[in-house]
Amino acid sequence: ATPTRPPVEGPTSSDGYRKWRLWTQNEYLETPKMWGLKELEFYRDSECSGTIINNGTPIDSKHATSTTGPEEAFDGDENTKWGGRPENDVDLEIWIGMEFENPEKFLCASFADDNVKGKSTRFVKIQAYNDNSGAWVDMAAADHILGARQDISIKSGPGPAPTPTRSPGTPTRPPVKGPTSECVDNDTGIYFYHSSFGGKERDVFEDCTKLDEKPDRQKIEICKWTESGVDDGVTHGPAKEVCRKRCGTCGGSGPTGPAPTPTPPTPTPPTASKAPNNSKEEYVRNKTGDISYHKMKNRNPDCSDYVGAYSAVVDDKQENTKLTMNFEISAETTKCVFTSNNIPNHDVGGSTTNGKDFNDPVLPNKDDYVLNVPRNPIKTNNAEYIEKIGGKLTLNGILLNGVDMDTDS
Repeated sequence: ATPTRPPVEGPTSSDGYRKWRLWTQNEYLETPKMWGLKELEFYRDSECSGTIINNGTPIDSKHATSTTGPEEAFDGDENTKWGGRPENDVDLEIWIGMEFENPEKFLCASFADDNVKGKSTRFVKIQAYNDNSGAWVDMAAADHILGARQDISIKSGPGPAPTPTRSPGTPTRPPVKGPTSECVDNDTGIYFYHSSFGGKERDVFEDCTKLDEKPDRQKIEICKWTESGVDDGVTHGPAKEVCRKRCGTCGGSGPTGPAPTPTPPTPTPPTASKAPNNSKEEYVRNKTGDISYHKMKNRNPDCSDYVGAYSAVVDDKQENTKLTMNFEISAETTKCVFTSNNIPNHDVGGSTTNGKDFNDPVLPNKDDYVLNVPRNPIKTNNAEYIEKIGGKLTLNGILLNGVDMDTDS
C-alpha cells in the first residue's frame, strides 16, 4: 500500500479561533534559520477568493530588523518582505500569523515566499491557537515549491490539505516516464519518498537534482525506496526508477541490494571578480550560506561583491551552549546594507587572551544591527570623529563574519 501522511489532528475548520499562523521549521528551510515571506492572506472562502481578512494584529516568532516585521507580509505589496527568524534555538520553529479580536473561521490561506536569496521553505502548516488547551493545533499541511505562490485549503475534516498553486508560470509536476534503455535522469521528473526525518512522518515529492544536495547516507536511503506515491492525482515513482543515474540503478530492474554509495558532486570553486576601479586585480569571492569556522579571503573594496546570506553555529566555551550567527549583505545602487546579530562564525569564551572569563554572557543583539555602507565613498579633507556616548554602542564598521566594530570600547 502507498504510504500516506498521517492525518492532522485537532479541531475542524468549523471552529473559530482568534489566532492563526503559517508555520515551518528549520529542517525544511533553504537557508538555515531564515524565512522570507512576501505576502500571507487568510480567506473565509475555500478557494482563496473574495475578501482578504487582515484586520487583526500581525504576530510572528521573531524577525531580523524593525523594517522586516510581520506587518510587511500583510500590506498587499510583494516588494516588502517579512524576515522571519526562529522563536528559539531549541525547536527552531519559524512562524507568522495574525491575532484577531474575535474568533475567525478560515477555509483557505495563500502565501508567497522569497527564494531569490534562498529564503524559502519546502513544507508548511496552517495552525490555529486553541485558547482552552493553550496550544497550537494543525489545521492543514502541505509541501511547498520554493518561491511559489500557494493556496492551501483548510478542509472541513482533519487531514492534510491539497496544494494547488495559482500563479502563472508556477512549475507543475509532470508524470514520471517509464525507464528507457538509456541511463539518464529526468531532471524535471519527480520522485516519491516517505520521510521519517526528525520523527516527523511526511511524503516527499522532489526532482532528481535535489539528490545532489543530500548527504550520502540520506541519498542511499532515498534510492533504496521502492514505493510510488500520488500527489495532486499524479503517480510518481521512487528515485531508483526516476533518477537511475544518480541512484546507480541503471540496467534492468536495478540491484537487489542497497544502492551503491553515490559520488558527491564536485564543488564549484568561488568565482573571481574585479573591483570597479581596478580592472587588473582579481578577487576570489567568499562562500555564502554556512560559514562556520570559515576564513574569508575576498579583499574586493566594492561591498556588492559580498552580497549573500551567511550563517554559522558555534560554541560558547564559557557558558557551554550553542550560538547562532545570522548575517546578510544586500546591495543597492549607491550603498550596501549589512544586517547582523553580532554573533561571530568562531567559538567564543574559554580561551580569552587574558585567561579570564567574560564578565557577561555572549548573546545575539536583541535587534539586528543594520549598517549602511556607501559603495563609492569620497575622501574629505577633514576627518569626522564619531563621539563615544556613555552607555551606548558606537558602531564604526562591521567585519565580514558579521561582528560589529566599536573602536572606542
